[in-house]
Amino acid sequence: MVELWDSFKECRKCVICGIGNPARGDDAFGTLVVGKLKELLQGKSSVVVLDCESVPEKYTDKIIAEDPSHVIFIDVIDFGGSPGKVAIVDPEDTVGSLQSVHRLPLKLLVEYLKAYIDPTYLLIGCQPANTELFNDMSDEVEKAVQPVVGMILTAVAQGSL
Repeated sequence: MVELWDSFKECRKCVICGIGNPARGDDAFGTLVVGKLKELLQGKSSVVVLDCESVPEKYTDKIIAEDPSHVIFIDVIDFGGSPGKVAIVDPEDTVGSLQSVHRLPLKLLVEYLKAYIDPTYLLIGCQPANTELFNDMSDEVEKAVQPVVGMILTAVAQGSL
């Protein structure tokens, strides 16, 4: 985890993509995190924050146009942890044991983006408790939002992002 995060020390420009469906309980995690980041990072030209909701593939043109050195995806992923646990992983590992809850695996999205740009990619994933339609976010996942926001803000303040 630390090794992947350390790869962001040489960041020139970062695109942060929140992924999730607010109508599906814990799946709102990514959109909630970027909602807070958009407000707190407004005016920071080296960081672009996108709320991709449940269709990050619709934002590929925007990501490519930014020509970032780094891309961070924020989403819920099932990695077998306890609800609310956060893991920093390579998004190309999101098939098999690290399953995204969305139709298009991030692995395929990253492969597509790599045909046009070659930034460093990272996924900050949170283990969901429930992603059923019309459920509220679990307390465990809701408690994970602020620490992730804080981690990113710290990286920005230290010049890592």
